[in-house]
Amino acid sequence: MNSVYSCDLYLSTTEPIYNATLLIPLPSAPDFDSGDYRTFLNISEVTFTNFDTNNISAKIEIQSNYPMLNLSAEKITPVYKSHIEPIAIFPGQNESELPSVPAIIYSESYSTKTPELVQMEIHRYYLKMI
Repeated sequence: MNSVYSCDLYLSTTEPIYNATLLIPLPSAPDFDSGDYRTFLNISEVTFTNFDTNNISAKIEIQSNYPMLNLSAEKITPVYKSHIEPIAIFPGQNESELPSVPAIIYSESYSTKTPELVQMEIHRYYLKMI
């Protein structure tokens, strides 16, 4: 029998957050031998997307017998990006007739050039084979 676990977390902020510590409850199950709760999440196997991983600390800590994800940073900065419209391509159209693809612009603040707020994401997929 196989079990599949998936854990996804999405965060966003419209302004920088300074001296941040976020404690986020993790999925867990009771460990009847110790009386504590255990999580399948291993922080070394987690994928961070759109986080400044050089300036953020992520660890699992136990709070009142429950595992929590501790995200700490001196500054968590929002990420905004430009909006790019898809380019329609019609049957038989030559690539040379297409407009040039604009570059995606990223910024730490909202503007008319960077109107889309980008979510920060944490992912973990786990397959347990029994």
